[in-house]
Amino acid sequence: MTTTRRRSGSKGENHETRFLNKGIDFKAKVVGDAVVPAARGEKMCHDILRSLKAKVKTSGKHKPRVVINVAVDGIKVKDEKSQEVLKTFHIHTISFISHDPADSRVFALIDGVQEDQGYTLHAFKSEKTASAVTNAIKQLFQLVYKYRREMKRKEAEKKVENKPAANGAASATVADSKHLDTTTGEDMFAVSRTKIY
Repeated sequence: MTTTRRRSGSKGENHETRFLNKGIDFKAKVVGDAVVPAARGEKMCHDILRSLKAKVKTSGKHKPRVVINVAVDGIKVKDEKSQEVLKTFHIHTISFISHDPADSRVFALIDGVQEDQGYTLHAFKSEKTASAVTNAIKQLFQLVYKYRREMKRKEAEKKVENKPAANGAASATVADSKHLDTTTGEDMFAVSRTKIY
């Protein structure tokens, strides 16, 4: 006789509903922040992570304990005791996520809106493996991409319904618009190209 173990959580709950409700919380410590010259770069991240960890070690201070909340409205870093929101990262501003090759619990994310404002690397040490946090962020990216694609598809269908078709042009409009970003009109696959390890 074989038995199967049910996953914890409410019946039928998937990652979408968890992101839409309260989000998913992960306990972590802040390793540090650093301004970086580029929005992406594995080697750059590893070098800066090494530098930030060395600074923390030489300072002798304890790393602040935080809770990282991953939800559809963004990633919030909250003080573990007071639950005060210290930082908020919106999905569209995160350009890169990297794991530390020397420590499986350390990861970093780079955020920034435009090059003239600069990019900042934020490093954290999670209570368990960093992949739990980064996988949740990856799932959130996929969810946001899915919703944006669906919203764009519905907008395109409304335009087609309101506009009379001429020689099959309407069907081409719907097909061509499936991969367009709702805010910029650019290829939406750019959202899913954010590098997550």
